[in-house]
Amino acid sequence: MKYEDPSQVICPDCGKQSHLRVDELLELRARCPGCEAALDHVGLDMRAGLDDWARHMAIVEITMVLEEALGLTLGDDEVLGAKTLDDLARVVATRLPKSIDRQIKSRTLVREAVEKMDWSTSDEPAFDLPLLDAIQPGRWAHRREGNEETALICSFVAMPRRSRMLGFLGKPKHRRKATAELAHFRHFDPRWVVAIPRDQHDPASIERLLRARGAGSTCLVISEDSKLDGHRLPLRLALERVVGRGMGTLLSCTPGMLAYFEGEGPEDRALLVRRAGEKD
Repeated sequence: MKYEDPSQVICPDCGKQSHLRVDELLELRARCPGCEAALDHVGLDMRAGLDDWARHMAIVEITMVLEEALGLTLGDDEVLGAKTLDDLARVVATRLPKSIDRQIKSRTLVREAVEKMDWSTSDEPAFDLPLLDAIQPGRWAHRREGNEETALICSFVAMPRRSRMLGFLGKPKHRRKATAELAHFRHFDPRWVVAIPRDQHDPASIERLLRARGAGSTCLVISEDSKLDGHRLPLRLALERVVGRGMGTLLSCTPGMLAYFEGEGPEDRALLVRRAGEKD
């Protein structure tokens, strides 16, 4: 699936019609040449269209491998509505003999099918995440999320360490060098670190603290856990997946202004907070 490049866009604020580059729209950095209004909604709609197409193609490709492994045909009505790999595994389980552990076998078959996909980027796909997030985690990370990661690191990491972190995070082959450091990370600017009260170290309490400071419903994840790294997840779900797991993680809640850090132990947890107008 491709979009016409440049694509025609009509600004909802001033009504100006213009033709803008697809890469700028997908990176959510396009602005109306007439009034300078952000055109993020256009890029998000384009991303959604690409994701719908990619999800359909992923299901078709996985299904073909499963049908070959099972020696039978899976109906379109069974598979095309799948939202997660768990959904596909449940379909496969209904076709397996009752004499075996169908849950384990079905998940194994689905995992092996994903591994055969040329465009899968996940080492260990998470079965409960939206299907594309499981197969291609962080697929938009080099777009606006990349800018958000830069804002997070530049806002909260002390100057001597910033370049190293940004350099590794920006290169897929070296990204794990950056995320592997997070469990024992000691390079935050202390001016922006806010301790969490001892009786509020559970996901629900931490979410309330973040919400009180302006956090939205989702966050961008930078994590030692490859299943989460690069995902944009609901804030509560992200907290439930990282708090107490001992995997170094940063959750960007408001770009460059509010984040959460989970280190290896409870003493490492902290909010990272800046206010508008504050400078280094």
